[in-house]
Amino acid sequence: MNLCNSAMRNYISYNELKAINESLDEKIFNLFAINQSSKALLSQLDLDSLYSLSIDVFSELTQSSATGFVLFDEKSEKYVLRSYRFVLENVKSLDIVLEMHENAVIDPNRIIIDVSNDSDTQYFCSLFKDCLNLLTPLKARYIILLNKVTQILGFVTLGSTITGTPYRRNIFELIESLSSSTYIAISNAKHFRQVEEQKKVIQNKLDRLISLNNLVRNINSSMDVETLIDITMDTLSVSFLVDKCLFATYSSDKDLFVVRSSYGINKDIPAIEPSDSWKRIFRGRTALALEDEDLVKYFGSSVKEDFGNITGALIVPIYLDRAEIELLGVIIAFSIFDSLISDEENVLTLETIAGHIAPILYSLSIIEEQKVVLMPNYAEMFKRDLDTEISQAKEYGLDLYVIRVSHPGKFSFNNIDMAEKLKAGFKKVYPLAYNTVYVIANKKEDADNKNILELLGTDGISVDTAVLGQDFNTLEDFIALQQAQQ
Repeated sequence: MNLCNSAMRNYISYNELKAINESLDEKIFNLFAINQSSKALLSQLDLDSLYSLSIDVFSELTQSSATGFVLFDEKSEKYVLRSYRFVLENVKSLDIVLEMHENAVIDPNRIIIDVSNDSDTQYFCSLFKDCLNLLTPLKARYIILLNKVTQILGFVTLGSTITGTPYRRNIFELIESLSSSTYIAISNAKHFRQVEEQKKVIQNKLDRLISLNNLVRNINSSMDVETLIDITMDTLSVSFLVDKCLFATYSSDKDLFVVRSSYGINKDIPAIEPSDSWKRIFRGRTALALEDEDLVKYFGSSVKEDFGNITGALIVPIYLDRAEIELLGVIIAFSIFDSLISDEENVLTLETIAGHIAPILYSLSIIEEQKVVLMPNYAEMFKRDLDTEISQAKEYGLDLYVIRVSHPGKFSFNNIDMAEKLKAGFKKVYPLAYNTVYVIANKKEDADNKNILELLGTDGISVDTAVLGQDFNTLEDFIALQQAQQ
Protein backbone atom coordinates (compact mmCIF):
# COMPACT_ATOMS: atom_id res chain seq x y z
CA MET A 1 0.00 0.00 0.00
CA ASN A 2 2.82 2.40 0.93
CA LEU A 3 4.55 1.48 -2.27
CA CYS A 4 1.42 2.31 -4.26
CA ASN A 5 1.03 5.67 -2.51
CA SER A 6 4.68 6.53 -3.14
CA ALA A 7 4.29 5.66 -6.79
CA MET A 8 1.21 7.87 -7.11
CA ARG A 9 2.95 10.81 -5.39
CA ASN A 10 5.99 10.37 -7.60
CA TYR A 11 3.81 10.35 -10.70
CA ILE A 12 1.98 13.48 -9.59
CA SER A 13 5.29 15.22 -8.76
CA TYR A 14 6.69 14.17 -12.13
CA ASN A 15 3.71 15.62 -13.97
CA GLU A 16 4.01 18.84 -11.95
CA LEU A 17 7.73 19.07 -12.71
CA LYS A 18 7.03 18.37 -16.37
CA ALA A 19 4.41 21.14 -16.47
CA ILE A 20 6.76 23.53 -14.67
CA ASN A 21 9.55 22.59 -17.06
CA GLU A 22 7.33 23.26 -20.07
CA SER A 23 6.28 26.57 -18.52
CA LEU A 24 9.93 27.51 -17.90
CA ASP A 25 10.85 26.53 -21.46
CA GLU A 26 8.04 28.71 -22.76
CA LYS A 27 9.12 31.63 -20.57
CA ILE A 28 12.72 31.22 -21.70
CA PHE A 29 11.53 31.27 -25.30
CA ASN A 30 9.36 34.31 -24.62
CA LEU A 31 12.30 36.12 -23.00
CA PHE A 32 14.45 35.26 -25.99
CA ALA A 33 11.67 36.43 -28.33
CA ILE A 34 11.23 39.66 -26.35
CA ASN A 35 14.97 40.30 -26.43
CA GLN A 36 15.30 39.74 -30.17
CA SER A 37 12.09 41.58 -31.00
CA SER A 38 13.04 44.55 -28.80
CA LYS A 39 16.43 44.74 -30.51
CA ALA A 40 14.76 44.76 -33.92
CA LEU A 41 12.18 47.36 -32.87
CA LEU A 42 14.63 49.69 -31.13
CA SER A 43 17.08 49.58 -34.04
CA GLN A 44 14.43 50.82 -36.47
CA LEU A 45 14.23 54.64 -36.71
CA ASP A 46 11.99 54.98 -39.75
CA LEU A 47 8.38 55.25 -38.56
CA ASP A 48 6.74 53.64 -41.59
CA SER A 49 9.12 50.68 -41.45
CA LEU A 50 8.58 50.47 -37.68
CA TYR A 51 4.80 50.21 -38.11
CA SER A 52 5.21 47.29 -40.49
CA LEU A 53 7.82 45.60 -38.28
CA SER A 54 5.63 45.94 -35.18
CA ILE A 55 2.73 44.28 -36.96
CA ASP A 56 4.98 41.40 -38.03
CA VAL A 57 6.35 40.94 -34.50
CA PHE A 58 2.94 40.85 -32.79
CA SER A 59 1.44 38.67 -35.49
CA GLU A 60 4.26 36.10 -35.48
CA LEU A 61 4.74 35.80 -31.72
CA THR A 62 1.05 35.67 -30.85
CA GLN A 63 -0.03 33.67 -33.94
CA SER A 64 -2.84 36.18 -34.46
CA SER A 65 -4.84 35.75 -37.65
CA ALA A 66 -5.76 39.47 -37.81
CA THR A 67 -3.49 42.17 -36.40
CA GLY A 68 -3.96 45.94 -36.50
CA PHE A 69 -1.70 48.82 -35.43
CA VAL A 70 -3.43 52.11 -34.53
CA LEU A 71 -1.43 55.21 -33.55
CA PHE A 72 -2.17 58.77 -32.52
CA ASP A 73 -1.76 61.26 -35.38
CA GLU A 74 -0.56 64.60 -34.03
CA LYS A 75 -1.71 66.62 -37.05
CA SER A 76 -5.34 65.46 -37.04
CA GLU A 77 -5.31 64.69 -33.27
CA LYS A 78 -7.03 61.38 -34.00
CA TYR A 79 -6.08 57.71 -33.84
CA VAL A 80 -5.32 56.32 -37.31
CA LEU A 81 -4.76 52.74 -38.51
CA ARG A 82 -1.11 52.73 -39.62
CA SER A 83 -0.64 49.07 -40.53
CA TYR A 84 -2.48 45.76 -40.50
CA ARG A 85 -1.98 42.11 -41.34
CA PHE A 86 -4.53 39.40 -42.17
CA VAL A 87 -3.10 35.90 -42.41
CA LEU A 88 -6.18 33.99 -43.54
CA GLU A 89 -7.78 36.72 -45.66
CA ASN A 90 -6.76 39.09 -48.44
CA VAL A 91 -7.73 42.62 -47.37
CA LYS A 92 -6.44 45.19 -49.85
CA SER A 93 -7.54 48.45 -48.25
CA LEU A 94 -8.65 49.39 -44.76
CA ASP A 95 -9.08 52.87 -43.35
CA ILE A 96 -9.93 53.36 -39.67
CA VAL A 97 -9.91 56.64 -37.73
CA LEU A 98 -10.92 56.91 -34.06
CA GLU A 99 -11.49 59.97 -31.95
CA MET A 100 -11.01 60.05 -28.19
CA HIS A 101 -13.66 61.38 -25.82
CA GLU A 102 -12.79 64.79 -24.38
CA ASN A 103 -13.50 63.64 -20.82
CA ALA A 104 -11.82 60.22 -21.16
CA VAL A 105 -10.13 58.95 -17.97
CA ILE A 106 -7.05 56.81 -18.71
CA ASP A 107 -6.00 54.04 -16.35
CA PRO A 108 -2.26 53.45 -16.97
CA ASN A 109 -2.47 49.97 -15.35
CA ARG A 110 -4.97 48.64 -17.86
CA ILE A 111 -2.94 47.50 -20.86
CA ILE A 112 -4.73 44.41 -22.22
CA ILE A 113 -8.38 44.76 -23.18
CA ASP A 114 -10.42 41.56 -23.59
CA VAL A 115 -13.22 42.40 -26.03
CA SER A 116 -15.33 39.51 -24.65
CA ASN A 117 -15.13 41.04 -21.15
CA ASP A 118 -17.89 43.58 -20.53
CA SER A 119 -15.80 45.57 -18.03
CA ASP A 120 -12.88 45.87 -20.44
CA THR A 121 -15.17 46.74 -23.34
CA GLN A 122 -16.93 49.40 -21.28
CA TYR A 123 -13.56 50.93 -20.32
CA PHE A 124 -12.34 50.96 -23.93
CA CYS A 125 -15.59 52.55 -25.16
CA SER A 126 -15.25 55.23 -22.49
CA LEU A 127 -12.00 56.21 -24.18
CA PHE A 128 -13.00 56.23 -27.87
CA LYS A 129 -16.11 57.26 -29.76
CA ASP A 130 -17.99 54.50 -31.60
CA CYS A 131 -15.01 52.24 -30.93
CA LEU A 132 -16.46 48.73 -31.40
CA ASN A 133 -18.15 49.49 -34.72
CA LEU A 134 -14.97 51.03 -36.12
CA LEU A 135 -12.82 48.12 -34.94
CA THR A 136 -15.15 45.43 -36.35
CA PRO A 137 -13.17 45.13 -39.65
CA LEU A 138 -10.06 44.23 -37.59
CA LYS A 139 -11.93 41.32 -35.90
CA ALA A 140 -10.29 42.20 -32.60
CA ARG A 141 -10.36 39.72 -29.71
CA TYR A 142 -7.79 41.56 -27.63
CA ILE A 143 -6.56 45.16 -27.64
CA ILE A 144 -3.12 46.04 -26.24
CA LEU A 145 -2.88 49.69 -25.23
CA LEU A 146 0.40 51.59 -25.55
CA ASN A 147 0.09 53.72 -22.43
CA LYS A 148 2.17 56.68 -21.33
CA VAL A 149 0.90 57.66 -17.88
CA THR A 150 -2.16 59.78 -18.79
CA GLN A 151 -1.78 59.44 -22.54
CA ILE A 152 -2.44 56.63 -25.00
CA LEU A 153 0.10 56.54 -27.81
CA GLY A 154 -1.91 53.92 -29.70
CA PHE A 155 -2.91 50.27 -29.52
CA VAL A 156 -2.48 46.88 -31.18
CA THR A 157 -5.46 44.62 -31.94
CA LEU A 158 -5.22 40.83 -32.00
CA GLY A 159 -7.78 38.56 -33.63
CA SER A 160 -8.29 34.85 -33.13
CA THR A 161 -5.25 32.61 -33.31
CA ILE A 162 -4.42 30.91 -36.59
CA THR A 163 -5.06 27.48 -35.03
CA GLY A 164 -8.31 28.60 -33.42
CA THR A 165 -7.07 27.76 -29.92
CA PRO A 166 -7.40 30.33 -27.14
CA TYR A 167 -4.43 32.50 -26.18
CA ARG A 168 -2.36 30.99 -23.37
CA ARG A 169 -1.82 32.94 -20.17
CA ASN A 170 1.95 33.29 -20.66
CA ILE A 171 1.45 34.99 -24.00
CA PHE A 172 -0.01 38.07 -22.30
CA GLU A 173 3.19 38.60 -20.34
CA LEU A 174 4.97 38.56 -23.66
CA ILE A 175 2.46 41.01 -25.12
CA GLU A 176 2.89 43.46 -22.22
CA SER A 177 6.67 43.42 -22.63
CA LEU A 178 6.35 43.86 -26.40
CA SER A 179 3.96 46.78 -25.96
CA SER A 180 6.52 48.54 -23.74
CA SER A 181 9.30 47.94 -26.28
CA THR A 182 7.04 49.11 -29.09
CA TYR A 183 6.16 52.28 -27.20
CA ILE A 184 9.84 53.07 -26.57
CA ALA A 185 10.75 52.30 -30.20
CA ILE A 186 7.98 54.56 -31.56
CA SER A 187 8.93 57.36 -29.16
CA ASN A 188 12.57 57.09 -30.24
CA ALA A 189 11.62 57.09 -33.94
CA LYS A 190 9.39 60.14 -33.47
CA HIS A 191 12.12 61.99 -31.62
CA PHE A 192 14.60 61.03 -34.33
CA ARG A 193 12.24 62.29 -37.04
CA GLN A 194 11.74 65.52 -35.08
CA VAL A 195 15.51 65.97 -34.79
CA GLU A 196 15.91 65.34 -38.52
CA GLU A 197 13.19 67.87 -39.35
CA GLN A 198 14.77 70.44 -37.05
CA LYS A 199 18.13 69.70 -38.65
CA LYS A 200 16.63 70.41 -42.08
CA VAL A 201 15.09 73.66 -40.83
CA ILE A 202 18.42 74.75 -39.33
CA GLN A 203 20.26 73.80 -42.52
CA ASN A 204 17.76 75.81 -44.60
CA LYS A 205 18.27 78.82 -42.34
CA LEU A 206 22.05 78.42 -42.64
CA ASP A 207 21.76 78.21 -46.44
CA ARG A 208 19.69 81.40 -46.41
CA LEU A 209 22.30 83.19 -44.31
CA ILE A 210 25.09 82.02 -46.64
CA SER A 211 23.11 83.16 -49.70
CA LEU A 212 22.37 86.47 -48.02
CA ASN A 213 26.04 86.93 -47.15
CA ASN A 214 27.09 86.16 -50.74
CA LEU A 215 24.48 88.58 -52.05
CA VAL A 216 25.75 91.36 -49.79
CA ARG A 217 29.31 90.81 -51.00
CA ASN A 218 28.21 90.82 -54.64
CA ILE A 219 26.10 93.92 -54.10
CA ASN A 220 29.05 95.76 -52.60
CA SER A 221 31.13 94.96 -55.70
CA SER A 222 28.50 96.23 -58.17
CA MET A 223 29.87 98.92 -60.49
CA ASP A 224 26.54 100.17 -61.83
CA VAL A 225 22.82 100.06 -61.12
CA GLU A 226 22.05 97.46 -63.80
CA THR A 227 24.61 95.04 -62.37
CA LEU A 228 23.20 95.59 -58.89
CA ILE A 229 19.66 94.83 -60.06
CA ASP A 230 20.74 91.74 -62.05
CA ILE A 231 22.62 90.28 -59.06
CA THR A 232 19.67 90.90 -56.76
CA MET A 233 17.09 89.36 -59.09
CA ASP A 234 19.25 86.31 -59.87
CA THR A 235 19.85 85.68 -56.16
CA LEU A 236 16.14 86.01 -55.35
CA SER A 237 15.32 83.48 -58.07
CA VAL A 238 18.09 80.92 -57.47
CA SER A 239 18.86 81.13 -53.74
CA PHE A 240 15.53 82.25 -52.28
CA LEU A 241 13.22 80.51 -54.82
CA VAL A 242 11.15 83.60 -55.64
CA ASP A 243 8.95 82.58 -58.61
CA LYS A 244 7.47 85.96 -59.56
CA CYS A 245 9.21 89.21 -58.75
CA LEU A 246 10.02 92.70 -60.01
CA PHE A 247 12.50 95.43 -59.13
CA ALA A 248 11.46 99.04 -59.65
CA THR A 249 13.20 102.36 -58.95
CA TYR A 250 11.21 105.43 -57.92
CA SER A 251 11.22 108.52 -60.15
CA SER A 252 10.25 111.48 -57.96
CA ASP A 253 9.94 113.77 -61.02
CA LYS A 254 7.30 111.59 -62.66
CA ASP A 255 5.95 110.07 -59.42
CA LEU A 256 6.27 106.61 -60.95
CA PHE A 257 7.97 103.34 -60.08
CA VAL A 258 10.00 102.49 -63.17
CA VAL A 259 10.28 98.69 -63.55
CA ARG A 260 13.94 97.89 -64.19
CA SER A 261 13.73 94.08 -64.08
CA SER A 262 11.09 91.37 -63.68
CA TYR A 263 10.45 87.66 -64.17
CA GLY A 264 7.52 85.28 -63.89
CA ILE A 265 4.86 87.88 -64.69
CA ASN A 266 2.68 88.03 -67.79
CA LYS A 267 4.19 90.95 -69.68
CA ASP A 268 6.80 93.66 -69.41
CA ILE A 269 5.32 96.43 -67.27
CA PRO A 270 7.15 99.72 -67.94
CA ALA A 271 6.02 101.48 -64.78
CA ILE A 272 3.68 101.34 -61.79
CA GLU A 273 1.72 104.42 -60.84
CA PRO A 274 1.35 104.61 -57.05
CA SER A 275 -2.11 105.16 -55.57
CA ASP A 276 -3.12 106.39 -52.13
CA SER A 277 -2.57 102.86 -50.80
CA TRP A 278 1.17 103.32 -51.41
CA LYS A 279 1.47 105.84 -48.59
CA ARG A 280 2.60 103.02 -46.35
CA ILE A 281 5.46 102.27 -48.77
CA PHE A 282 6.50 105.94 -48.87
CA ARG A 283 6.78 105.83 -45.08
CA GLY A 284 9.30 102.99 -45.42
CA ARG A 285 7.00 100.21 -44.27
CA THR A 286 6.53 96.81 -45.92
CA ALA A 287 3.07 96.06 -47.32
CA LEU A 288 1.26 92.76 -47.88
CA ALA A 289 -1.60 92.46 -50.34
CA LEU A 290 -3.19 89.04 -49.83
CA GLU A 291 -6.73 89.67 -51.09
CA ASP A 292 -7.93 90.56 -54.59
CA GLU A 293 -9.26 93.87 -53.28
CA ASP A 294 -5.84 94.77 -51.87
CA LEU A 295 -4.12 93.85 -55.14
CA VAL A 296 -6.47 96.15 -57.05
CA LYS A 297 -5.75 98.98 -54.60
CA TYR A 298 -2.01 98.68 -55.16
CA PHE A 299 -1.81 97.73 -58.86
CA GLY A 300 -5.09 98.78 -60.43
CA SER A 301 -8.01 96.89 -61.94
CA SER A 302 -5.82 95.26 -64.62
CA VAL A 303 -3.63 93.52 -62.03
CA LYS A 304 -4.50 90.00 -63.29
CA GLU A 305 -3.81 90.94 -66.90
CA ASP A 306 -0.52 92.61 -66.07
CA PHE A 307 0.92 90.21 -63.52
CA GLY A 308 -0.86 86.92 -64.25
CA ASN A 309 -2.70 84.64 -61.85
CA ILE A 310 -1.25 86.04 -58.62
CA THR A 311 -2.85 85.60 -55.21
CA GLY A 312 -0.81 88.09 -53.26
CA ALA A 313 2.09 90.55 -53.25
CA LEU A 314 4.85 91.41 -50.79
CA ILE A 315 5.98 94.99 -51.39
CA VAL A 316 9.30 95.84 -49.72
CA PRO A 317 10.52 99.45 -49.96
CA ILE A 318 14.16 100.35 -50.67
CA TYR A 319 14.76 103.57 -48.78
CA LEU A 320 17.19 105.72 -46.81
CA ASP A 321 16.09 106.74 -43.33
CA ARG A 322 17.29 110.32 -42.99
CA ALA A 323 15.51 113.36 -41.61
CA GLU A 324 12.73 112.15 -43.91
CA ILE A 325 12.23 108.81 -45.63
CA GLU A 326 13.84 108.93 -49.08
CA LEU A 327 12.28 106.20 -51.20
CA LEU A 328 14.59 104.78 -53.86
CA GLY A 329 12.55 101.85 -55.16
CA VAL A 330 10.74 98.63 -54.29
CA ILE A 331 11.18 94.87 -54.51
CA ILE A 332 7.84 93.15 -55.11
CA ALA A 333 7.52 89.38 -54.68
CA PHE A 334 4.31 87.78 -55.96
CA SER A 335 5.14 84.10 -55.39
CA ILE A 336 7.76 82.03 -53.57
CA PHE A 337 8.20 78.33 -54.35
CA ASP A 338 6.92 76.00 -51.60
CA SER A 339 6.41 78.90 -49.20
CA LEU A 340 4.07 81.77 -48.38
CA ILE A 341 5.09 85.33 -49.20
CA SER A 342 3.57 86.33 -45.86
CA ASP A 343 5.93 83.99 -43.98
CA GLU A 344 7.87 86.00 -41.41
CA GLU A 345 11.20 84.58 -42.59
CA ASN A 346 10.52 85.59 -46.21
CA VAL A 347 9.49 89.11 -45.19
CA LEU A 348 12.61 89.49 -43.04
CA THR A 349 14.86 88.20 -45.84
CA LEU A 350 13.53 90.67 -48.43
CA GLU A 351 13.65 93.54 -45.94
CA THR A 352 17.29 92.70 -45.17
CA ILE A 353 18.16 92.62 -48.88
CA ALA A 354 16.38 95.94 -49.46
CA GLY A 355 18.24 97.45 -46.50
CA HIS A 356 21.63 96.40 -47.93
CA ILE A 357 20.72 97.58 -51.42
CA ALA A 358 19.54 101.08 -50.42
CA PRO A 359 22.89 102.86 -49.80
CA ILE A 360 24.58 101.13 -52.77
CA LEU A 361 21.66 101.96 -55.09
CA TYR A 362 21.72 105.58 -53.93
CA SER A 363 25.49 105.92 -54.50
CA LEU A 364 25.40 104.27 -57.92
CA SER A 365 22.46 106.44 -59.00
CA ILE A 366 24.41 109.57 -58.01
CA ILE A 367 27.42 108.32 -59.98
CA GLU A 368 25.28 107.72 -63.07
CA GLU A 369 23.85 111.23 -62.81
CA GLN A 370 27.36 112.65 -62.49
CA LYS A 371 28.51 110.74 -65.56
CA VAL A 372 25.90 112.55 -67.62
CA VAL A 373 26.83 115.97 -66.21
CA LEU A 374 30.61 115.55 -66.13
CA MET A 375 32.13 114.89 -69.59
CA PRO A 376 35.50 113.09 -69.63
CA ASN A 377 38.58 114.85 -71.04
CA TYR A 378 38.48 113.16 -74.43
CA ALA A 379 41.40 115.23 -75.76
CA GLU A 380 43.81 113.88 -73.14
CA MET A 381 42.37 110.37 -73.46
CA PHE A 382 42.85 110.52 -77.24
CA LYS A 383 46.48 111.68 -77.01
CA ARG A 384 47.34 109.04 -74.39
CA ASP A 385 45.70 106.18 -76.32
CA LEU A 386 47.16 107.31 -79.66
CA ASP A 387 50.68 107.44 -78.21
CA THR A 388 50.21 103.86 -76.93
CA GLU A 389 48.80 102.68 -80.28
CA ILE A 390 51.74 104.20 -82.18
CA SER A 391 54.24 102.42 -79.94
CA GLN A 392 52.46 99.05 -80.27
CA ALA A 393 52.04 99.41 -84.06
CA LYS A 394 55.77 100.06 -84.51
CA GLU A 395 56.75 97.23 -82.16
CA TYR A 396 54.50 94.57 -83.73
CA GLY A 397 54.37 95.89 -87.31
CA LEU A 398 50.67 96.74 -87.27
CA ASP A 399 48.75 99.16 -89.45
CA LEU A 400 47.35 102.24 -87.75
CA TYR A 401 44.74 104.63 -89.09
CA VAL A 402 43.42 107.77 -87.40
CA ILE A 403 40.13 108.95 -88.84
CA ARG A 404 38.77 112.45 -88.28
CA VAL A 405 35.03 112.80 -88.82
CA SER A 406 33.74 116.37 -88.80
CA HIS A 407 30.43 118.11 -89.39
CA PRO A 408 30.80 121.69 -90.60
CA GLY A 409 28.56 124.40 -89.28
CA LYS A 410 27.64 125.99 -85.98
CA PHE A 411 26.50 124.17 -82.87
CA SER A 412 22.88 123.09 -82.75
CA PHE A 413 20.87 120.87 -80.41
CA ASN A 414 19.55 119.15 -83.53
CA ASN A 415 22.99 117.96 -84.65
CA ILE A 416 23.35 114.21 -84.91
CA ASP A 417 25.34 112.42 -82.24
CA MET A 418 28.18 111.19 -84.46
CA ALA A 419 30.10 109.59 -81.58
CA GLU A 420 27.19 107.34 -80.60
CA LYS A 421 26.68 106.21 -84.18
CA LEU A 422 30.37 105.55 -84.72
CA LYS A 423 30.54 103.45 -81.53
CA ALA A 424 28.33 100.91 -83.30
CA GLY A 425 31.24 100.10 -85.62
CA PHE A 426 34.34 101.15 -83.69
CA LYS A 427 35.67 100.62 -80.18
CA LYS A 428 38.03 103.59 -79.95
CA VAL A 429 35.91 106.70 -80.52
CA TYR A 430 36.82 110.15 -79.13
CA PRO A 431 34.36 113.10 -79.48
CA LEU A 432 36.80 116.02 -79.07
CA ALA A 433 34.19 118.66 -80.00
CA TYR A 434 30.50 118.90 -80.80
CA ASN A 435 31.30 118.59 -84.53
CA THR A 436 34.56 116.60 -84.55
CA VAL A 437 35.15 112.94 -83.66
CA TYR A 438 38.41 110.99 -83.91
CA VAL A 439 38.52 107.23 -84.45
CA ILE A 440 41.53 104.91 -84.10
CA ALA A 441 41.50 101.76 -86.27
CA ASN A 442 43.98 99.03 -87.25
CA LYS A 443 42.33 97.71 -90.41
CA LYS A 444 42.32 99.38 -93.80
CA GLU A 445 38.71 98.43 -94.52
CA ASP A 446 37.62 100.17 -91.32
CA ALA A 447 39.12 103.42 -92.63
CA ASP A 448 37.03 103.30 -95.82
CA ASN A 449 35.13 106.60 -96.16
CA LYS A 450 32.09 104.93 -97.75
CA ASN A 451 31.59 102.56 -94.80
CA ILE A 452 31.87 105.41 -92.30
CA LEU A 453 29.34 107.57 -94.15
CA GLU A 454 26.90 104.64 -94.32
CA LEU A 455 27.35 104.14 -90.59
CA LEU A 456 26.49 107.80 -89.94
CA GLY A 457 23.61 107.77 -92.41
CA THR A 458 23.69 111.51 -93.21
CA ASP A 459 25.16 113.96 -95.73
CA GLY A 460 27.51 116.87 -95.18
CA ILE A 461 30.07 114.85 -93.27
CA SER A 462 33.82 115.24 -93.84
CA VAL A 463 36.06 112.19 -93.36
CA ASP A 464 39.88 112.48 -93.32
CA THR A 465 42.29 109.61 -92.65
CA ALA A 466 45.91 109.81 -91.49
CA VAL A 467 48.11 106.71 -91.86
CA LEU A 468 51.03 105.86 -89.58
CA GLY A 469 54.30 105.78 -91.57
CA GLN A 470 52.88 107.94 -94.36
CA ASP A 471 51.33 111.00 -92.76
CA PHE A 472 52.91 110.83 -89.28
CA ASN A 473 55.38 108.82 -87.24
CA THR A 474 54.90 110.17 -83.74
CA LEU A 475 52.19 111.73 -81.63
CA GLU A 476 53.83 115.15 -82.09
CA ASP A 477 53.78 114.65 -85.88
CA PHE A 478 50.06 113.88 -85.78
CA ILE A 479 49.25 116.94 -83.62
CA ALA A 480 51.29 119.17 -85.95
CA LEU A 481 49.48 117.65 -88.94
CA GLN A 482 46.06 118.42 -87.43
CA GLN A 483 47.04 121.96 -86.57
CA ALA A 484 48.26 122.55 -90.09
CA GLN A 485 44.95 121.31 -91.54
CA GLN A 486 42.82 123.65 -89.44
